[in-house]
Amino acid sequence: ATALVSVLCLILIVSVSVGAFSGLGSAEVTDSEVTLSTTEPAPGSSVTVTVTATPDNGSTGFSFTHAFNQPVGSVSDRTVEVGGSTVDPVIDSANDGNQGNPGVTVTLQSTDLNAGEEITIEYTITTNSTAGKTVDITGSVANEGVSTDLPDRSYTVTAQSAGGGGGDPIQVDVSPSDLPGDG
Repeated sequence: ATALVSVLCLILIVSVSVGAFSGLGSAEVTDSEVTLSTTEPAPGSSVTVTVTATPDNGSTGFSFTHAFNQPVGSVSDRTVEVGGSTVDPVIDSANDGNQGNPGVTVTLQSTDLNAGEEITIEYTITTNSTAGKTVDITGSVANEGVSTDLPDRSYTVTAQSAGGGGGDPIQVDVSPSDLPGDG
């Protein structure tokens, strides 16, 4: 009887273990995209970066990194949603690059994730004031340590067009003798 109980317990343990591991999936990100609100921002304006990713396995942590090839004006307004609900990341950091490596890092814990739910990470870059500057954005997402490269994106800061966009008014002094007419 003791041997039979031991065999049944062993079968139960093996069955539970196999069942637990068979549900883990391949730990891949099945779909990902990166969009920019503009690719030709004016100096000092905002570029909203939206990253979406769908991991096929929600049982483990998820991480995201974006790197910029050079410093930017600032990085702010980061939001993270899983399946349409806002979550608080375990790690949420951004660096404009003025004190080191420019980029954004977000890590979620496994309790925030469900297999097949879309993760949306959005942040805002304020551009530097240098026209002609191109910023390349590269990165990856990882699920259970399996990394997937994200599509590369870039933007180029454009010079403000003539005749619009504000700035200080120009004052021109004109005397009546400078005007055409009977003078």
